[in-house]
Amino acid sequence: GDDVILSASAADSYLWSDGSATQTITVNSTGDYFVTVTTNGCTSVSEPVTVTVNNYPCGKDKLLICHLPPGNSSNPKTICINKNALPAHLAHGDYCGPCAENKTKSILEDDWCGYNPSDFFDSIFDIRGRDYSAYIPTDSTPVKYFSVLVIVIDSATYGVSQENIDTMMAGTNRYFEPWKISFCYNTNFVDTYEPTQYPINGDSIFNVVVYNWPNGGLSGNPIKIHYSMVTNNDDDGRYVLAHELGHNFQLGHTFSVTEQPASDPYYGCSYLRRDRVDYMPYPTIQDTIGDYIRDTPPTPRNTDCAPPTGVDSCSVGNPPWPDWGYENIMGYSKCPHSFFTPQQAGRMHLFISYGNSLPTIFKYESLLAYGDLHCNPATQVVNRIVTDNEYLTVVPNPFINTTTISFATMHDDVATLEIWSYTGQYISTIFNNSVIGGQKNQVEFSSDYLPAGVYFAKLKTSNLFLVKSLVIIK
Repeated sequence: GDDVILSASAADSYLWSDGSATQTITVNSTGDYFVTVTTNGCTSVSEPVTVTVNNYPCGKDKLLICHLPPGNSSNPKTICINKNALPAHLAHGDYCGPCAENKTKSILEDDWCGYNPSDFFDSIFDIRGRDYSAYIPTDSTPVKYFSVLVIVIDSATYGVSQENIDTMMAGTNRYFEPWKISFCYNTNFVDTYEPTQYPINGDSIFNVVVYNWPNGGLSGNPIKIHYSMVTNNDDDGRYVLAHELGHNFQLGHTFSVTEQPASDPYYGCSYLRRDRVDYMPYPTIQDTIGDYIRDTPPTPRNTDCAPPTGVDSCSVGNPPWPDWGYENIMGYSKCPHSFFTPQQAGRMHLFISYGNSLPTIFKYESLLAYGDLHCNPATQVVNRIVTDNEYLTVVPNPFINTTTISFATMHDDVATLEIWSYTGQYISTIFNNSVIGGQKNQVEFSSDYLPAGVYFAKLKTSNLFLVKSLVIIK
């Protein structure tokens, strides 16, 4: 914590090693402390107590780090962040503690963040050159569903529309769905940004805040995206969101600090996570450092969507940069044909399945459970065991304009079918009538007046309650 209170037993007088003369003292400096107490003329000296006060210059639950702005890493800034945001900052190349003019490994980063970042990366980013083939999804791999809440700040000023968000999310899904990862979403438009309000249900939902902030994008929860990335309905929005979600699934940059000089005392060729090829003679390309992905070659930071020029001065033989791999989503090229590689997909699925045991800020188990409930068309909620004659189906689902909701009950009853929003708001009743047990009932439902997103169909009778999610796309 920030300080500690030391207290002595009741006595006539007290003299602490720091000169204090009270029964209790508040200590905010590291050192050995003892007290001399006097009672009825008798004096006794306590055993020394060693106090270590950690560095918390930013206050409780916050950490001091050096932030390297994307695209402007030569202008580092010392900032305070919430401790839960630390993994995202470290993944982008930031480091713990204040910015140093000539940073070397002798600076004790664990004094600032409570652990050594190299230990963090050993556990989070696994061993170098790991083969993730066993986790690469196949045709039989179940889809992993995740729910996303997009919060658009001050859309009247910056012109972000629902169409912009729909385009961004559709494009993001096109990157992930070939690898059996899918996102459903809802959009909230609000007038002002209150950082303490987000994330909403952060253990279960990925929040994405679109507003006028200084950079293009930042991973974490919430993910932050600059409004200009989405207003043109081009590749920028979908690319940036996919890139930051990749970080949330524990993917690193494919370029991994290669923009720093090879001779840099900290980020040069000896840096643990600098992207390079080790142990393999050129022209064999096997990326064993950096992002720890075997099928992504070393590449410099490249925003041109074109093969990079120059040589890789940290790889064996100083080879030219490969003319492929720059299109990767975990680079910065924003190419229209960007992609995740099979090994990257395997790594994401590994962390989605087993990441709960690692010290990340994401509760993948909760995210998966909530996503399956809200996004998986096959999932339904029921208040009791149902028979084959009781059901609630939505076909097609997802749908664009109209869908057919079918249901049946076991007994003659009065049935009500309601539509509710993702946030629990009642929208409309589309059926309220008597039904015959075992008979199929169908209702055509139109989404013309609703924005894209996740909704729920709720079927209620005197003894049955069934809920089915339905996903509207535009």
